[in-house]
Amino acid sequence: MSFQIQGCAGVKGAAVTLSGAAAAIVISDLNGNFLFPNLAAGSYVITPVLASYSFTPASRSVVVTNSNVNGINFKAATSSAATVVIDSRTDPNTTVDVQATQFYTVPQTDSRLDGQPVDSRASVPADSRVSVPSNSRNEVGE
Repeated sequence: MSFQIQGCAGVKGAAVTLSGAAAAIVISDLNGNFLFPNLAAGSYVITPVLASYSFTPASRSVVVTNSNVNGINFKAATSSAATVVIDSRTDPNTTVDVQATQFYTVPQTDSRLDGQPVDSRASVPADSRVSVPSNSRNEVGE
């Protein structure tokens, strides 16, 4: 017997991941809806991700026992502090392995870059790599 989990990510185009007893990724439709069909009974975690969005809650735990699970809904809000990178490949010519895929949230602005750049390297005099002539007029060839 198979079951399904369905709900709304709150925004269209969100990558909604399923992990736990099975693994899958679906993209939410124009209304934000998603569906994971043909699931066995078991415990799952649902997590939506989309660049520049944050989701409440960030993920939801679901236990499928003997019926479909509906109403797994999320609120999506624009967030200028998140960019999502999704990739499980170590070689760009291979296919994505859903079970090994990692999700990373990276700040769009790096707080270490506030203000002027700071060079932490040891200070090296500008002329330390230049051959300086030893004659009195500092001209080469005399």
